[in-house]
Amino acid sequence: MVDFLAREARQIIPGPMALVRYGTCGVMHPDVHVGDIIVPKDGSIIIQDNYDFDPETDDKSKAYHVSKCCKGDEVLHDLLIKNFEREVATGRVATGIDVTADGFYSTQGYIL
Repeated sequence: MVDFLAREARQIIPGPMALVRYGTCGVMHPDVHVGDIIVPKDGSIIIQDNYDFDPETDDKSKAYHVSKCCKGDEVLHDLLIKNFEREVATGRVATGIDVTADGFYSTQGYIL
């Protein structure tokens, strides 16, 4: 749906446009707790299934494609962090790298 929204908005909004997607995620880090907000200030990567992967014959390192890290707009990230800390609570906003996937379980490594 976000991809549809972005394409439709681009058709009617002239000039620069900033999109911020809010969602849910999980993280296993001792300093990040349920209810905290994570802003991917350090960038984002995507992990995609390699649909040609054969677990019987291929090296397991070829099961997924991991993209290069793509950094977003630093000014936008700083504004998000500042406003989330003001509105939610200082100390409840973490930063790091976002890792997304094209599927739910398989691309997260649950099948290997």
